[in-house]
Amino acid sequence: MVGIGRLLAGVGIAGLVGMAAIATANAQEQPLPLLRSMELLPDEPNYADLAVGGYAVLGHHQLNQTEGGRAEVRLGEKWNYIGPAVGIVANVDGGFFVYAGGYTDIKWGPVIITPLVGVGAKTPGDTHDLNLGGPFQFRLQLTTSYQFDDLSRLGLMIGHISNAHINKVNPGEDEFMLSYAFPLRL
Repeated sequence: MVGIGRLLAGVGIAGLVGMAAIATANAQEQPLPLLRSMELLPDEPNYADLAVGGYAVLGHHQLNQTEGGRAEVRLGEKWNYIGPAVGIVANVDGGFFVYAGGYTDIKWGPVIITPLVGVGAKTPGDTHDLNLGGPFQFRLQLTTSYQFDDLSRLGLMIGHISNAHINKVNPGEDEFMLSYAFPLRL
């Protein structure tokens, strides 16, 4: 899905670059105020984030639509409000994508918005799994969650995997998933 992928790419990259530039001039110990009651969160707990939902759900991939899941660990120690994350996205057809990237958390009252940009490797599953044009892929992800008093989060995640046209074949794939994140005590 080229349209949604490019939109997510533009918003994700511009947002992370802009936030990093702003954050460079600010102290890490305090939340960084943004628009109105929104703020970038500084260091926080490490999180394990589990999600389940639809895989290859948008565009012309009707034959490839299936169920999928994601497991992700986000380290809470951030550099200029951007922290490292690693994860895996898998579908029931046996395909999976392993990635590493950077994320930030934007707090808006009890709502946490978590954009993530990453790179990784995709291994296709059976014949119904989508051919993304090669193993090297990029990941864009946006999760919007409600944060409970115990710091756990329940939300919705949209993700996109694509090779960004570095290969001749580039259909991309999109996921919509229900996400539950909880603090890890490492």
